[in-house]
Amino acid sequence: MVDSEEVQRLEAAAARQLLTLMRDGGYASLDLFWSEIGLSAFSRLTATDDSGATFPLQMPISLPTFLEDLRSAKADRHKGTWFSVLARVSAAGTFEFSYNYDSRIYWDSPSYFEPAARDATDPHPSNEAFLDDLVNYPREPEFVPPWHPAFGRTPATPDTEESIDLGALTGSELFPESLAALALYADWQRIAEALRRELVEILTEEVWSDDAVRTAYNRAFDVILQPANAATVKRIWGSANRAAGYRSKSTNIPDAEMVANPSQDLEVLLEDISDVMCDIARHQISLVD
Repeated sequence: MVDSEEVQRLEAAAARQLLTLMRDGGYASLDLFWSEIGLSAFSRLTATDDSGATFPLQMPISLPTFLEDLRSAKADRHKGTWFSVLARVSAAGTFEFSYNYDSRIYWDSPSYFEPAARDATDPHPSNEAFLDDLVNYPREPEFVPPWHPAFGRTPATPDTEESIDLGALTGSELFPESLAALALYADWQRIAEALRRELVEILTEEVWSDDAVRTAYNRAFDVILQPANAATVKRIWGSANRAAGYRSKSTNIPDAEMVANPSQDLEVLLEDISDVMCDIARHQISLVD
């Protein structure tokens, strides 16, 4: 479900940065094209002055964070999310965000939507990148556009008469029903996939379920969260709050205070993230018990 309030907040925050940049430079308007597919992103920021001349600009360093969160906030578990956005701000203080959900984009092309010469053999983003993006933001078959490399593929459905192949699970299947909304967030998709990989390896060693959950959690934590910086930890914790209504179970700090200022205690946030990770691991292992 799209979080409309969060979308409005993020759009306004991104627009404020662009408006400040525009006014500081004395420009008449700014146009930002931004796209994230799979693990890569592309941006082009252009300023226009009163004479109509255009100038390329460097994007504010913190702006991509708002745009990444916008992809997650506008994601729908059936329709996926947008491939690119064009944000425009004017000297009058107005702003507009136009989202592209269905058209293929070409980062090397001046027009973005028409392939450049090299795209015939080496398009950017690649077909593989679009397939990877579909893992992070899955779409039902009717919402996969005809140009997409996944178009026409029939999603695999587990046979209830046979055992489930844990290694083949993707998207929301990796999450318990109560946490299914986390499948829309790239960070949590990576965490769930890391847990799945570890469980697949561990279960071949015929380890009991409780030990498997603990071991999978420890390994996934070391790979993903141990090297994470404070901003990443807060983002992961925040998405759990927004998507699943998760609240701190391991702290005396009031929930409202944590939501308002989650940087107060990163150790607490990591404990809460750990609880969610264990819930996900228990769900995955329950499918093959």
